[in-house]
Amino acid sequence: MPRVADFITFQDTQFILSLVFPGDSADRTVFESIPDVPQFGEGALLTWNALRQANFSNVEGNVTYQVRVNGNFVASQTETVTDWHMAQEIIPTNTVQQGDNNVEFRVTLPSGRLFVSDVVLWYRKDI
Repeated sequence: MPRVADFITFQDTQFILSLVFPGDSADRTVFESIPDVPQFGEGALLTWNALRQANFSNVEGNVTYQVRVNGNFVASQTETVTDWHMAQEIIPTNTVQQGDNNVEFRVTLPSGRLFVSDVVLWYRKDI
């Protein structure tokens, strides 16, 4: 049976994670449904864009955050870069499921602001 890669876009626009400014939120969960059964044991790839904001209202510093897929820890990152860049993490396929899925980003060390966008999950499936 042939196997192909497919993807689901969880978030195409940016959101801000921070506890520095009133009204900011330290976490964000995005949701999407996967119509196909992911191929078990093949692994999956989660990608997103990130930007740490520096020198905004005299707030500087790195931002440390965690990423979870369906409640399962998949990554912890500390952002020091002040330009948009892509991040990615290989995750076990059994973390991804047919039907409803979610990806959570949570700031754990809020000494700056983090912008996140373009959250995409790649997975393999049989056709």
